[in-house]
This record gives sequence, structure tokens and C-alpha cells, in this order.
Amino acid sequence: RKDLVTFFNSLHGGASVNHLHFQSVYSDHKMAIELAELIKWGKYTLVNGYFAHALFFALDSDVEKIWEPIEKIQQAGIPFDLIALSSGTYLFIRNINHEIVEEFPGRGLGGINFAGLIITADKKDFTRVTEQVIRSAFAKATIDPRKLDFL
Repeated sequence: RKDLVTFFNSLHGGASVNHLHFQSVYSDHKMAIELAELIKWGKYTLVNGYFAHALFFALDSDVEKIWEPIEKIQQAGIPFDLIALSSGTYLFIRNINHEIVEEFPGRGLGGINFAGLIITADKKDFTRVTEQVIRSAFAKATIDPRKLDFL
């Protein structure tokens, strides 16, 4: 379904417990990340110029193509978030040193947030959180894949 968003957050990547747990929600609009530019980097496609660093996989990508970097990331002990949208699948490699960021105190960010949906119950966030706050938090919490020599 084109209106179904499915995402997974690993431990230290937004998950609250260590287990295999996917979530899905309906969305009637594109997420912000789907509007970002895509560029080729070796055998991978990267999201370019967006607040969060991510690898991108087209809808017709073989599961092995998506699993290869995930397996390498897991073997390196690095957390990640994965989100499947109507445009393709996005893999966010997480910075374990910034599981919680000062811009969003007391909560972890996950794949749905990096894709562009900020969920909050704190009314103060609606006036406190600006584009610069989001840019800063996302840049800290994700790792540019080009900085990982094992990919």
C-alpha cells in the first residue's frame, strides 16, 4: 500500500527494548525525506542535503541489497533505524553517542522522526522546536555513511 509507513528502530536507535518490533501507520502525504535529493555513492544511493543522513533503497531493490549494509552495521555494533515509505526504504545509521540529544531531552528519536514526523506531547515543543533545532538534532543523531569505511 502506498499509504502505509512501516518502520523499525534498533536498540539505542530509538527502541525502548531489545526485540524485533516493527510499527506501521497510515500517511496520506509524503514525508519530508521523500523530497530530498538522492545521489549515487559507489553501490549505494544517499539522501543528500537533508537534516538526517541516510541510505536510500528503491522500491524494487532486492532484500539482499538492503540487508547487506544492515548486517555490516550490526556487526560493527552500530544502531540503526529503517523506514519503508511509498518512495522507497531509508536506512539511518545512528550515532550511539547521541541516542538522546539535548534538542529533544528525555526522549529518543527514531526512523519516523528522521523521515520528518516529529511526535510530541509537550506543548512547549510547538514553539521551541525550530528548523535549526531539528537540523542540529538530526545531524548529531545520524552518521554520514561515507564516514564508515566498512560500507
